[in-house]
Amino acid sequence: AQSHSESYKDVEMLDISSITGDIYIEKSDSKEVSVKGKWDDDQVRVKIDYDGKSLIIKEKKVSRNVDGDASEWTLMVPNGLDLEVNSGTGSLKITGVDADLDANTGTGSIYISQMEGRFDVNSGTGSLELENVKGKFDLNSGTGDVLVMNGAGKFDANSGTGDVKFKQVNPTSHSSLNSGTGDVKFIVTGKISGDLALASGTGDAVLDFDGQKIEGDFEMKCGIRSGRISAPFKFDSEQQIGQRGNGHIEKAAKIGAADFDVEISTGTGRAEVRQ
Repeated sequence: AQSHSESYKDVEMLDISSITGDIYIEKSDSKEVSVKGKWDDDQVRVKIDYDGKSLIIKEKKVSRNVDGDASEWTLMVPNGLDLEVNSGTGSLKITGVDADLDANTGTGSIYISQMEGRFDVNSGTGSLELENVKGKFDLNSGTGDVLVMNGAGKFDANSGTGDVKFKQVNPTSHSSLNSGTGDVKFIVTGKISGDLALASGTGDAVLDFDGQKIEGDFEMKCGIRSGRISAPFKFDSEQQIGQRGNGHIEKAAKIGAADFDVEISTGTGRAEVRQ
């Protein structure tokens, strides 16, 4: 086994990639980046490059089969870095640091909390969980769930087959939540100050006002054959577009004085507004 423990000054960009290991990143009390790593050198080799501004940590597989605990990394970083964090099958946990973040895993889960910045977060099959976050978000999982709790900003969240759920989130500009086959749910617990679009191909798309006053310019859609639309208000207009096989029903209503648009759509599930 090998280990590495060192601090680096004046880092502006940090790029770390592991094959199977978990990566933990937390806020540093100093302006230096502190790196602690351990790995099994029968399974992986590690290369660390530092040029005074960029710190790059890469693993290379040396064994055909690399187990899930072949490495582990813990980093303490100051605010303001460009972070690129990748793991093939390991999980990522990033807390407390304000940064521009690109985070990717093949199968591992990603947990992000107490952060502000620009976020581009992707997993092939893992889940994404974000808590107490602010900024501009591009979130995607192939098959995992996407959960955001206590957030504000512009959100583009997508899962191929998982559920997408937002609670205590304030969209400050146009935001969209999408799933191919999972359920999409947005629970309103604060102010909506940007346009909002919820869509699921075969699952339910639900906007739950959770007892708050309902307002918005609503357009709701579902497939003619097996989709459903429900809301606790009357619609101003209703129309059928296309034929029964591939057409859809559209219903629209303007409720209250709010000047944001809300689109809720599903193919074969339920498009619903709840009181």
